[in-house]
Amino acid sequence: LKQVSLRIMSDLEVAIDSWARRWVGSNRIPCLSIALSAGGELLYRGDHGWANIESKVALSGDDTFYVASCAKFLTSVAAMQLYEKGQWSLDDSVAQFIPEFADVPGVSGTNGEIVPLERPILMRDLLTHTAGLCPYSFVPVLRDGRPNPFTEEMGKLRAEESLEEVSRRLARLPLVHQPGIVWEYALGIDIVGRVVEVLSGMTLDKYLEENILRPLGMDSTCFVQHLTPEIETRLAQRYKANDPAWMAAPPAAAFYSDAFVGPCMVPLPDRQDHVKTHGKALNAGGGIVSSVADWLKFMECVCRGGVCADGRRRILE
Repeated sequence: LKQVSLRIMSDLEVAIDSWARRWVGSNRIPCLSIALSAGGELLYRGDHGWANIESKVALSGDDTFYVASCAKFLTSVAAMQLYEKGQWSLDDSVAQFIPEFADVPGVSGTNGEIVPLERPILMRDLLTHTAGLCPYSFVPVLRDGRPNPFTEEMGKLRAEESLEEVSRRLARLPLVHQPGIVWEYALGIDIVGRVVEVLSGMTLDKYLEENILRPLGMDSTCFVQHLTPEIETRLAQRYKANDPAWMAAPPAAAFYSDAFVGPCMVPLPDRQDHVKTHGKALNAGGGIVSSVADWLKFMECVCRGGVCADGRRRILE
């Protein structure tokens, strides 16, 4: 049985390595850092490609990455910790915690008219992307086909100083859908991050550090505004797509085609000024840097039902 297991693991490693080399070698992506774990046992760990293509710096096991919307997972777990303490419920109005949301102007209609809200935005709406909030500025079209009416306003959020100010600006904008009706990828989790601040009396970065990151030993994870020199030294270069066919709808068609010919990657200039690139306010839904080792600790904890690796502490019930 042991020999069979070893053969299966060897075949799995060969298959993953082959798949990773194909993707990195085709110039679709700069690198892949992969960890596969089951039952607390590390089954596969591999790093492929470049941390920086231009400088020919190979990816290493302790490199850090912008993990973007993975931040939503951390923020949501933080909110659920407070939920387990009885500090909020799914059907609570967001205005109970952020009073400005009691005065949302209404909903932007198909002809630009503003119609009244049929009900308040609830906490469950924020957590499920159904609050009706305007989507991110990089989303040009709403789910119902309308152009994003507030792209310019959403772009101004980067100038805000804090999550509190971001929440206030969002509350002044009309919604694009009635609450609880349409899934739209928006800043709902960012508002959840502000609710965590209000209920805990701590800034979100301090709350995450004290209640999630430190208990799990995630010492390579932080908001981009708080990068230490040591973490930044290990930060892999970010790239964006540079293929018009990939950027067109449907966006993935050309990118995933076997006929795809790269390169499609252009480096993003955010290594020079993180605050200029990401703004001053903590981005609860997309502003985190982490490593594969750190993220594995977090995911394994979730898979253990919230129990830390030492088996004694728990971040969620």
